[in-house]
Amino acid sequence: MDLVLQQAIDAHSVITFDVYDTLIYRVLYRDRDLWHLVDREYQKRNHVESIDFYRKRELSDRKARKTYPYREVTLDEIYEVFADVYGKDLADACKSLEIELEINLTFPNDPIVKAFHYALQQGKDVYIISDMYLTDATIADVLAYNDIVGYKKLFASCMYRKTKHESGELFTAVLDEIQVQPQDVLHVGNDVKADIERSKSRGLDAYLVKPANRTQYVNVTRAKSDLNYSLLYGFITKYNSSNIAEPSDAVEALSLTDVSELSKVTDTLAYRLGFDVFGPIVTGFMQWVEQQRKSYNLDSILFLARDGYVLQKISDSVRDSIDTFYSYLSRRSVVIPLLQYQQSLEDILNLYKSWQSGITLTTFFNRLGIPYDADIIRSVGLSESDTFSRAELSTDGRIQALYDCVRDRVMMNSQEQGALLYDYIRQYSTYTKIGIVDLGSGTIVEALKQYSRINHIDIEWIPLYLQNSLKPAESYIDISENYELQTALRLGYMFLEVFFTAPHGTTLGYTRTEDGAVEAVLEAYEYDAIPDSYKVRLRELHQGAIDFYKGYPVDMTRYGSIDTDTIMTNFNYFVLHPTDEDLTYWGSYPVYIDSFEPMVKCGTLSSYAANPKRLYDDFKNSVWPAGFMHAVGHSNILLRMLSRGNQLRLILRDKWGKR
Repeated sequence: MDLVLQQAIDAHSVITFDVYDTLIYRVLYRDRDLWHLVDREYQKRNHVESIDFYRKRELSDRKARKTYPYREVTLDEIYEVFADVYGKDLADACKSLEIELEINLTFPNDPIVKAFHYALQQGKDVYIISDMYLTDATIADVLAYNDIVGYKKLFASCMYRKTKHESGELFTAVLDEIQVQPQDVLHVGNDVKADIERSKSRGLDAYLVKPANRTQYVNVTRAKSDLNYSLLYGFITKYNSSNIAEPSDAVEALSLTDVSELSKVTDTLAYRLGFDVFGPIVTGFMQWVEQQRKSYNLDSILFLARDGYVLQKISDSVRDSIDTFYSYLSRRSVVIPLLQYQQSLEDILNLYKSWQSGITLTTFFNRLGIPYDADIIRSVGLSESDTFSRAELSTDGRIQALYDCVRDRVMMNSQEQGALLYDYIRQYSTYTKIGIVDLGSGTIVEALKQYSRINHIDIEWIPLYLQNSLKPAESYIDISENYELQTALRLGYMFLEVFFTAPHGTTLGYTRTEDGAVEAVLEAYEYDAIPDSYKVRLRELHQGAIDFYKGYPVDMTRYGSIDTDTIMTNFNYFVLHPTDEDLTYWGSYPVYIDSFEPMVKCGTLSSYAANPKRLYDDFKNSVWPAGFMHAVGHSNILLRMLSRGNQLRLILRDKWGKR
């Protein structure tokens, strides 16, 4: 709680609180978006077309204020007018829906709610004062829904026919009724005029609740026209996450050793990116995983190391009716045991679904599962600096010669690792249908299926992909017709890689302990050597997403969809609209791709003007292409041109391809 507010509460015997945007928030971009939601809910529940509720509700409101002599009308009076014009049955149904949404689409402003409870604990007389057409009974239900109870009385302007905002008459009515001196009262509210100026004009002291002032990765334009996104936008921009996780909770969740690091964590760009951008992604994905669990009747779910680290942390925080595991199964650890069954090098290469461009010999040895051997490389006429395309691995005779030299080692290691993998998988032998949460291209799942068939392991492995372009039906995110998202992924995919990582090395294989158990052998964590400040950013990034998941109102999913198009909006916005602040913060962030590379590394605009090919090469090799384009032009002009051009290219490609 703000110390100034605490001291102000201590100094007064009576504390009054405003309601909306003070104690609670509506989960919406605009308050009147609720009227659009009433229309949509009426359509869904009654299987009808739009009833044009927004227009009817607005006209009824205007007419009621002209019909009744009072300055403030009640919701009941508004719907009396509505009933006269559009019929009582429709009026009753819509009124009931509006009240339902007014209650369920709210969430508490935690810091001010804490101040409310502090005032009660200190024995203060606490009252609620609201300028609102909702009756005191309905507002009380809204407050109770958010666990705000224990106040002495609620004063609603529509019941007293007086308001705060015009001349402060409602404050005078409150003072007269509770019989206290104005200087003994502290009013807490968010509106400068109604809550601060008007209360002070009546002799009260006042405390202004200010909106959060922080970087937000949201798309205002879309919030104006998309109801589903309005709900998401409203939550992200209004939710105060500073009180979600106490330091001890965050330490447990993220294995932090320095609690002081969390003191201002919610103000950092890493935390905001985690909350605003990746929070919706993991929340939507986890809800989809739960739907798939029910659909496939899964009896266990594996979150694969390292990509599933944050998702498992989230799963651990929820009481599930199903066993979940953080499983040390990696592409290497499940593919290497299959090499022994392959007849040729080409068969081995085909086990891997994805290959980077410019494949190094280090990568080649890694995918064969054996240590790098410079002597053998030189013996077949290769240079350690040579790189290859995937096609060249199949056609270059020197690569085949290299494989022939190491084949026996490859097969022996494959057999050893195969036996260990078999025993590692046995820990899941009590389950028959297991979901595998996989963020990759499908190599791991397909290898597990193949290995299980060969070794008669009676487990059905069900893939649960975040995004797999080759298998969109088995994926949460289908990008096939989302050209903006395809472009954003091309220009900022590395941020997904950074987010979905864990603070440990990848699984190289398995070993047997002295007591006969099988445990994973992890590669040295490549990020151990980077400065601690970057490690803290990764933890803050994770914490932001976890806090979003914990704070996300369950009722939002009842009234609005968090489909992939909605939840990826903020990712698109962040990638395609980077700021100078983003570039300064993330540009130097080290990413490991065979060696450490900064997110953005670029020359000057004048150097590229003199050598356009270098511009193309640097862009092509950039870890964060969108950031690179912003850095080159010191604006997003070039990036916007590139983004729109690429989206047009994708549209035309698909259009021509369907002919």
